[in-house]
Amino acid sequence: VFESDEASALQLWLLAIANPNDISHLRAAATSPLFGWTAPMLDTAANKPHSATGQAWATWQTAVQNAQQTWFSTGFYPTLRTFMEQFEVKSRLLSHQGGTRAVTNLMHAAELVQQASARDRLTLRGIIRWLRESRANTERLNDSAEQRLESDTDAVQIFTMHKSKGL
Repeated sequence: VFESDEASALQLWLLAIANPNDISHLRAAATSPLFGWTAPMLDTAANKPHSATGQAWATWQTAVQNAQQTWFSTGFYPTLRTFMEQFEVKSRLLSHQGGTRAVTNLMHAAELVQQASARDRLTLRGIIRWLRESRANTERLNDSAEQRLESDTDAVQIFTMHKSKGL
């Protein structure tokens, strides 16, 4: 799962939250598959700050700054969930080909980050370092980092049927 685009996007989002005044981190996170900004949208936001796109960019910047504060008070997972709801990440991912896989990868990576955060009591910078190292050293990871099935609807179902003899 750490080799997925969604794990990369999660890392970009974490970097933006850790550096909310760094325009390069804000742009990188915004243009990730999670948030769907495009280069033309970023140009419009920069050149026409009073346009709808410019206002959306201002909202994005404020949300990233607020997410850093939320992080410090509530931690990783509640911050991610709030951000995902505010920017409709799940519905954006699901609207594209392979969206179910993308959502599964994102939630799986987030779960692993949350486990590491709680287990090792990691700070925001510690989580970024842990995720970067996990993504760089995928051969050393255990089975929990293996990519999950996005759906089990096509899985084989095994039933055990018992027959009782009448008395």
